[in-house]
Amino acid sequence: REVMIKIGALFILTMVLFATASDGFFYRLNEGLDFSTSTSFQGHVQQWDEAVESITDSLILGWGTQKHTMTTIVDNEYALHARRYGVVGLAIYLSFFLLPFVQGIKTLRQRRKLSVQPTTLQMPEKFMAAYVAVLPSIFVYIFMAGIFYNLQLMTIFSISIGLVYNALKKEQGL
Repeated sequence: REVMIKIGALFILTMVLFATASDGFFYRLNEGLDFSTSTSFQGHVQQWDEAVESITDSLILGWGTQKHTMTTIVDNEYALHARRYGVVGLAIYLSFFLLPFVQGIKTLRQRRKLSVQPTTLQMPEKFMAAYVAVLPSIFVYIFMAGIFYNLQLMTIFSISIGLVYNALKKEQGL
């Protein structure tokens, strides 16, 4: 019953938001559903093509910031880091995200195997579980934008990474 009330409230909230949304919202929504005619998506692809061209010129260590010759507008954080810091820098960048993700999955699986009965997660394990659940969506987001340029999102995500590292440190002595 409680779940149905929450689902109903979310449905009503969604309907109110759609009813009060501007025409610009619906234009962007329709444009985003057809990549072949989406000017936004086509612009992203054009910027990626330019970035890939410069990445191949200096694949291993990248170009550095090169602000006087290259734009920072790539709209793909993977391409931006690969262009600036090469494959080496991209691997280091991704390791900041992936190491706590992999360790979190290992810790949660180990905890599940050790428990005979279903138990509630302790707070550090909840942080790990939340991080493991959210990271794939962040990786998708980074394809079309940059998490480091969205200050509100990066602040929240940095805090969550710190909480996960701290939880892993306490859990595994890292």
